[in-house]
Amino acid sequence: MGDDEAAKVEIREVLSRYCRAVDRRDRELFRSIYHPDAIEHHGSFEGLGLDFVDVAIDRAAGVDLWQHHLTTINIDVDGDVAYSEAYYISSSVFPPDDEGNREMWDLFGRYVDRFERRDGEWKIAERLCVRDFRHDRLVGPPLSKENHIQGTKDMTDPSYRPGFARQPEAAGGVRAENRSAS
Repeated sequence: MGDDEAAKVEIREVLSRYCRAVDRRDRELFRSIYHPDAIEHHGSFEGLGLDFVDVAIDRAAGVDLWQHHLTTINIDVDGDVAYSEAYYISSSVFPPDDEGNREMWDLFGRYVDRFERRDGEWKIAERLCVRDFRHDRLVGPPLSKENHIQGTKDMTDPSYRPGFARQPEAAGGVRAENRSAS
């Protein structure tokens, strides 16, 4: 594998780590995707990526379910700098209203990122979150816990079981059983 192809694999891993980190409210993992001076442009938020971590996780407190999905990913590598455009779908299910209705928003957009490799590690140096459109609808009640393994929005989720959640060295290499839920 050439250097550019290896860089693309590493960048895709950072993009995937973002989805997992925000969906599981994993602050440590979330922080691992940004360089310390990275800039985030995300809706009304304009500032350091590391500051966006807390803003995003705090926003998620009012959401019952949040899932981020990446689809088409385009990456151009130029030495120690790379540019990517990653299409996303972000689905949010909100707590029931007074009549028991639960609203779901599907946001469709793109993460337009500038990555930099510093000290051999690819991380986001600047991110622009582009929203293209939103689709809203009402959804049914949560699935019965009797018939399904229930996911959680934190590090008690089944995906953090020992042997399943091997985190990359960039995230501190801390295995799930050694972490406390946030």
